[in-house]
Amino acid sequence: MIASYLGVAPETLSRIRKKLTD
Repeated sequence: MIASYLGVAPETLSRIRKKLTD
């Protein structure tokens, strides 16, 4: 469960950064 979260975290952070930049 934690491993899958770590695998998805980077993508989520990228989306948040894009929203903040947008």
